[in-house]
Amino acid sequence: MAFEYIYCHHVLEHLDSIIKPVEEIWRISKPGGRVFIEVPVFPSVGSAADPTHKQFFTYLTFNYFRPEDNLNYYSHARFKIIKRKLLFSKLFPFLTWFFNISEKMQKFHTLFLSQLIPAEILQIELETIK
Repeated sequence: MAFEYIYCHHVLEHLDSIIKPVEEIWRISKPGGRVFIEVPVFPSVGSAADPTHKQFFTYLTFNYFRPEDNLNYYSHARFKIIKRKLLFSKLFPFLTWFFNISEKMQKFHTLFLSQLIPAEILQIELETIK
């Protein structure tokens, strides 16, 4: 059985490994299937404060599974990143809007401002490549 849509809402950060669960997601999804993942993003307090969190995620974590980045040496799972979104505190909704204007703004935040203005959540939508 293969799935067209898989939804992982605050699950992956609680597991011992990132690679094996993502490989399983890849295995059970159809070619072209969509995967929606939401995780706390590092360096937010929420990513590290919860003692049950075992993994950390950044804006760039899922690049590991893109074929064009040539980073994935330990897994055969491959995905296309359809979209990513950084979510900030509900007290400052304009930050979510501002830093998600473009991928360039998201990368700028990740590389230069994430320590000063940390996002809270990473939402990412992937397409399975088989």
